[in-house]
Amino acid sequence: LLLLLLWRRRRRPTVPAMAPRVVYGVVARQRTPLAEATLDGAAPPETRTLLNRIGGQTRGADLMEFGHSWHWWQDAGGAGLTYLCILDGENSGVGPSRALGASFLADARDAFEEDIGRELALQAEAFAFTTRFAPVLKAAMQQHNSTKDSLSNVRDTVDQVRERMVDSIGAVVERGEKMDSLLDKTEQLQGQALEFQQSSVALRRAMYWKKVKIYLLIAGVVAVVLLIVVAWGCNGFGKGSNCS
Repeated sequence: LLLLLLWRRRRRPTVPAMAPRVVYGVVARQRTPLAEATLDGAAPPETRTLLNRIGGQTRGADLMEFGHSWHWWQDAGGAGLTYLCILDGENSGVGPSRALGASFLADARDAFEEDIGRELALQAEAFAFTTRFAPVLKAAMQQHNSTKDSLSNVRDTVDQVRERMVDSIGAVVERGEKMDSLLDKTEQLQGQALEFQQSSVALRRAMYWKKVKIYLLIAGVVAVVLLIVVAWGCNGFGKGSNCS
């Protein structure tokens, strides 16, 4: 019964959660953005506020989270570069999404230092490398989101297999209940058949003895009639009878 209840609850339609994605990335020198890219659409306006808040801080190389969808990596050494990314989707600030943001920022930092370098970043103006480095950021977003989608597909497949197993167990339990109900009805019919058989035997015996009584009654009536006929033919059974 517990498995059946679990099966019926699992069969309720559920809305799949949206997997987190990296949708924005920016490389900045303190409060000055040097290069940025979006997965689709325009850059969120909140990025300027965040850069103003975190750009003036002095920290070593570190990964931090801001709220539930903002991840930033600031390196105070050298040019003091800041790497910031934005994630969307449900539960985008916990669990695997943190690893997704950290992996993207690490690749963005390595690619920027290799392609641009700290010396150019130290002297560059705002958005000086957007045209050059934005395609690299966008390609990194697509690559990491694709990896995340693959993991999500694996989890979805596991959930589907688990749901099918629960459905199979529920079907077996329900089939077992139907079999139990069928067995109960079969036993009930067998009891009714036995009762009908006993009633039929009793009725047959009653009809038999009723026929015997009728036959005996008829035989007695015939015997009385014969005696009357014989007595009438012999003018009675006395001394003057013709049959003496």
